[in-house]
Amino acid sequence: MKRHMLSIAVIALMAAAIATAAGAAEITLSLNAIERAIRAEYFTVNSRHYLVGSPESECLYSFLEQPRLSASGSRLRLDMQFRAMIGTFALGDCRGVTDDMIVSVTLTPYADGSVVGARDVQIDLGGRDDESARMIREFLQQEIIRAGRIDLPQEIRSVLHANRSDLAFALDLTSLRVTKLDVTSRGLVLDIDFSLAASSLQPAACSQQFAACRRQLSGGSRCKLPAARCRLQAASCRLQAASCRLRSGLDEISGMT
Repeated sequence: MKRHMLSIAVIALMAAAIATAAGAAEITLSLNAIERAIRAEYFTVNSRHYLVGSPESECLYSFLEQPRLSASGSRLRLDMQFRAMIGTFALGDCRGVTDDMIVSVTLTPYADGSVVGARDVQIDLGGRDDESARMIREFLQQEIIRAGRIDLPQEIRSVLHANRSDLAFALDLTSLRVTKLDVTSRGLVLDIDFSLAASSLQPAACSQQFAACRRQLSGGSRCKLPAARCRLQAASCRLQAASCRLRSGLDEISGMT
């Protein structure tokens, strides 16, 4: 879930950097966006998260599905449906015991400097303490511990660096501090003080960008289009590389004055 959430945060930070020169912004992560991130991270097989078995398992499986995120006061609540089948094939049919229950996780998000986390986590399994309930509780506790504290600067920098090859400039987060975090009906609202630094790619990186452009246009091999089209595409790549080098040169001149 971190990567999906942080991609949203990076886009919001970049938009805020363009929109304001004050280095401060209010970012809202809607409940729908957070829920989509949870689905994309965990509920990836037929919109389910399998604890036992797979879609091909007809007589022995258990999974969570239908996550629904809501807010109440200062807490977030995630409800999920648990379903299970424990059986065996007999006389050409699956015979066994089915199980289902509603699973709820509630927590209070908090911010401490540049770290966002969750505390006061409660897992509600309807008072059950059988094997299925213990399996669900163990899985949720492990995932909450794994994703319970996010160092925003570290994670956002990794996202920015991973996407540098797609940009004509390098963008870096030099500082970030969460000054306030609220849970509202809209979702998580964070007040953030931050600073970003941008610099043009260096000539070597420009050459790499040119080579990547040629590979992308030719499908990773020699251009198989008509000769005129190939020359036009190559000229387009050279123009991009020249523009990149020009921006780098202007930055160097600006730094000397």
